[in-house]
Amino acid sequence: MRVPAPRIRQQLVSVLRAWGMSAAHADTTAEMMLETDLRGVDSHGISMLPTYDREFRAGRLNMQPVFKTLREGPAMALIDADASLGHPVSVHAMNLAVDKCREGGVAVVSVVNSHHFGAAGCYSRIAADRGVIGMVTASTRGVTMVPTFGAEPVMGTNPLAFAAPARRNAPFELDMATTTVAAGKVKVYKLNHRPLPAGWVVDDKGQAVTDPQQAFDYVFDRPEGGITPLGGAREVGGHKG
Repeated sequence: MRVPAPRIRQQLVSVLRAWGMSAAHADTTAEMMLETDLRGVDSHGISMLPTYDREFRAGRLNMQPVFKTLREGPAMALIDADASLGHPVSVHAMNLAVDKCREGGVAVVSVVNSHHFGAAGCYSRIAADRGVIGMVTASTRGVTMVPTFGAEPVMGTNPLAFAAPARRNAPFELDMATTTVAAGKVKVYKLNHRPLPAGWVVDDKGQAVTDPQQAFDYVFDRPEGGITPLGGAREVGGHKG
């Protein structure tokens, strides 16, 4: 079923406002979630809404945050997001970084005490659209990456994104996890009942898992098994990083 993007955006805003989010933050969050899907990143856009709902109902998401600048200098800032959803504070942080960069040539703005912010590439693109190079990195709460020859996860997917403006062409953009695939991609395959490519997920014995439900369980619910590191399984050079 095809649904017009404006209708989805309106529905997202309605849900976020019902949770108590301010109109400005709801507009920003809906815009970033929708942009993520329109960029083809189904794993990090509107499909995250049920996860956000669970976090909100569990009392882990603050829908009426007050952002606090903990430290600030000419080329840096550290912002406390007050346990809020990450989209509004990340847009604010990137725009602040660009403002400082245009004044001093380079800037770094970090955010703490924040939750999931969707696709990192949406924020690096803000910098490119404003004429500067942008880079975004993030840690992850979940530990899902199983090292080559291993069977238990030891690190997160820890994404990074990079965008640079171009004179005649569209900006160069990179948005990636530091694992073979983002955890959210496993969720999308489960939702669509599609078998996973071999080499994405391994079980508690380090063997490949292609069944979407089993893969989801190993990534999100079980303490052993998980996603292979960037480079994939050993057969395709995963042990070399």
